[in-house]
Amino acid sequence: MRTLRMEEMNWVDIKKAINDGFKTVVIGVGSTEQHGPHLPTQTDALIADVIVNLIAQKLKNALQAQTIRVGCSDHHLPFPGTISLRKSTLKALIHDYAESLQKHGFENIVFIPTHGGNFNPIQEAVEDAQQKYTKNKILANTDLMGFMNVQFKIAAGLSITTEEAGGHAGEAESLIKFLIEIQI
Repeated sequence: MRTLRMEEMNWVDIKKAINDGFKTVVIGVGSTEQHGPHLPTQTDALIADVIVNLIAQKLKNALQAQTIRVGCSDHHLPFPGTISLRKSTLKALIHDYAESLQKHGFENIVFIPTHGGNFNPIQEAVEDAQQKYTKNKILANTDLMGFMNVQFKIAAGLSITTEEAGGHAGEAESLIKFLIEIQI
């Protein structure tokens, strides 16, 4: 296959991939919000898209569904350009993704959030979806501190302190955005 990104595939290619054993689908969940005056509002969505693509490549028999680009960012609404979903809307999106994807034959549906405000609603939505679709594994990385620690480890490898790395719009996200731009 030339791509694992379902948005770049036609339905015939997706069906063939599923029939060929691509039974796992991974979905990034980002946000559209301010990241200081130096990073674009797409930073979390962009990071989600790239991380999920790398995960799909590592898993071998996995595809990447379209990244959910807007998340729960109410606390960033004072900044122009921020778009925020209600928690109930994000949970409904997670349910709709899971329902659609399991109908096509995906057995494992994995959500990867990259924005702190998404972790709790995603965890709740995944728990509900798993009860509804008991024949599927519906999972999410809902360990916010674990996600932050990965960013801190990347930063530490480049002699950036935890304080400099920051939790939001700091050196860690700036570095990751830069690495994406130069296509690591």
